[in-house]
Amino acid sequence: AKVAEPDKAEMERKVNALQSQMNANKAEKTKLQKRLDAGTSAPTASGTGGKAAAGRGFRAELDAKRAAVQALIAEQTALRGARDKVLTRLKEVRVTDRASDLDARIARIDDRLSSEGHTLSLKEEKDLIKSRSDIVKQKRAITVTERERDGLEAEKARVDAELARVSPLLTAAKEEQRAISERFKAMGDVFGRLKELSAQNNELYGQIKAIQDEFWAQSRQYRAWRDFERKQEEYAAREAERVRLEAEAEEQRVKDEEESKPDHPWAVELVELDMLEHFLHRAAPEVFAEASGASAEASEAKVAAAGGVDTISKEQSMLEGLRFGDESSGSKKRGRGRGRGRGAAGSKASGPHELSFDLATLAMFSKFGITAPLSSADAAGAAKEVAAKRAEYESKPA
Repeated sequence: AKVAEPDKAEMERKVNALQSQMNANKAEKTKLQKRLDAGTSAPTASGTGGKAAAGRGFRAELDAKRAAVQALIAEQTALRGARDKVLTRLKEVRVTDRASDLDARIARIDDRLSSEGHTLSLKEEKDLIKSRSDIVKQKRAITVTERERDGLEAEKARVDAELARVSPLLTAAKEEQRAISERFKAMGDVFGRLKELSAQNNELYGQIKAIQDEFWAQSRQYRAWRDFERKQEEYAAREAERVRLEAEAEEQRVKDEEESKPDHPWAVELVELDMLEHFLHRAAPEVFAEASGASAEASEAKVAAAGGVDTISKEQSMLEGLRFGDESSGSKKRGRGRGRGRGAAGSKASGPHELSFDLATLAMFSKFGITAPLSSADAAGAAKEVAAKRAEYESKPA
């Protein structure tokens, strides 16, 4: 079916209206985004009221605070882990006796050995010496353990101090994070409006694209149909021109055929009779003068019968020009069928003489049933027969 040309102005009007609405939504989104970035508090464009917070600013601040809290938590966890290790080690190095107590025990053994050495038995003396040696070894071990324990106690004190420093920082950071989160949650109406505006613009863009796609699809169909119609018109014009040219050619052919047809149905026979009359004239001029007079009278009568108009056709006129040696052309040539012998070509014979003709001329005499004259004396009769045949063919119907 034929496709109408789409209205581009109408398409542009619809697209511009939708684009204006999209631009208004973008302007509103820009204002909201600026308030978010600035971190100020103001009523939202939707009119619901509430706290506007920095969108990207809030996110950055919240992310930074979360990172700080996580770092403090990690530090606190590490400190607690270190403290637990210290406590575990302190339990392992717990000391039951002190070095001073062991020194007192050693002193007592030394005093007994010195004061009671002469009264002690050998076995008692060896036992005291062995006890003293064990106590000295135990004292050395206790000294090392006490130094390690002192170090662990110092480490525990340091870790406790760090935990005491980190704990209030972590509490404050968590409080700040909670406050930022509450402020961020309070911005739900703004973010909701931004999301709503984005959805509206997406829908408007889809409508614009659908309108443009429909317009260009219809434009392509219209151009295809227009090109098809143009080709059809060009083809019709070419066909019309071809038909016209063929008609003109046919008309010219018919005209040429009509023009090529002789005006008289027996034009050829009349020309042949005229040629026979011409041959007789050339062979026997004295006879032709009489035949010529009769022919002139017949021609005048023919013109009178036509209302004073000569009806000799152009074919007859053209064939008349084929006469051999016509006096009007001044030709000196001898024609076909011209008499040969003593009476030939302009001779002024004073008496009868013989006549001779070629086969074509004899065939023409035979065609009309005329006896070819053998001498100039017979030419008069032949001329009358030619004149009679001419009158017959001039009035003979087709």
